[in-house]
Amino acid sequence: MLWSRRKALVASQGSGRVARLWSRRKALVASQGSGRVARLWSRRKALVASQGSGRVARLWSRRKALVASQGSGRVARLWSRRKALVASQGSGRVARLWSRRKALVASQGSGRVARLWSRRKALVASQGSGRVARLWSRRKALVASQGSGRVARLWSRRKALVASQGSGRVARLWSRRKALVASQGSGRVARLWSRRKALVASQGSGRVARLWSRRKALVASQGSGRVARLWSRRKALVASQGSGRVARLWSRRKALVASQGSGRVARLWSRRKALVASQGSGRVARLWSRRKALVASQGSGRVARLWSRRKALVASQGSGRVARLWSRRKALVASQGSGRVARLWSRRKALVASQGSGRVARLWSRRKALVASQGSGRVARLWSRRKALVASQGSGRVARLWSS
Repeated sequence: MLWSRRKALVASQGSGRVARLWSRRKALVASQGSGRVARLWSRRKALVASQGSGRVARLWSRRKALVASQGSGRVARLWSRRKALVASQGSGRVARLWSRRKALVASQGSGRVARLWSRRKALVASQGSGRVARLWSRRKALVASQGSGRVARLWSRRKALVASQGSGRVARLWSRRKALVASQGSGRVARLWSRRKALVASQGSGRVARLWSRRKALVASQGSGRVARLWSRRKALVASQGSGRVARLWSRRKALVASQGSGRVARLWSRRKALVASQGSGRVARLWSRRKALVASQGSGRVARLWSRRKALVASQGSGRVARLWSRRKALVASQGSGRVARLWSRRKALVASQGSGRVARLWSRRKALVASQGSGRVARLWSRRKALVASQGSGRVARLWSS
């Protein structure tokens, strides 16, 4: 025994081939033995292997993991925690495999761990993006919509908020559903929805606004009371301010109603029509002028007198066929009349004729001579003197007749 100890001491302190052979023999003996030496050797081997590197360290790590995962008790629990820590902090294939295993275990379990895992999974999925987040969102929506109580109510509110603020197909579908529910309901919600729908439609544009406007007009025109009166006023205001076909149709309807009515409205309409027609131009103004002339000429009193004066003023200042016709009518009236107007007309006619030339002047001169020669008094004496003066200064047949 003493020799064996001495040999071991020498071999362990040596170097080279002997020391290596001794080390292998010592390891073989220790690993096959039992008791305190084997335990000490196992610890030393584990320490050397865990601190080393290369193939031995990797083999040792695998063996240690295998032993720990198959064991039970405190060591296995510690090993499991260490493995989970390493895997969760790592990256690559191992971390992904570990994450899947952890998720599988947690989702199949029950109690506090499963609840904590479910919350964590929901948090990760709701904050993420891509396929997982979409799948999670659908699952959450399915669970919440099928549930009841506070969670379902909160989910419904959140869904409504998201859909109303969103855009695209989901928002359109949500808007239609909301409209359907609200329009079929009753009470405060239905009334609020109806008001909102009216507000949106009246402020919008395009097909929806046009359809809404038609519906509103139909309801208002068929109703009675304050709403119908307000609608009628608004329709009149819009139509009178507009342009195009609607304004023309409205104007015709308004004219028809006013012309058939009586009282203040009919009188106001008649005045407005007269004002518009007299200020206008074209066919309407001409038709109105003729109607006004016809009414005035057939009437009596102050209006007829004013119209007659205006007609005379227009005709006397004008030119062309109307002025000529007016002048003839005026001459006919004056020559057939009596009193001051006839005397004024006769003087004007004599003045015009004596200053003129041509056939009218010659005819007037002969008439004047005839009147003067047949008359008596101062005019006949003046005419006789003038005739003698003209004849004595002249020449030809008249002068010869006068001289003789």
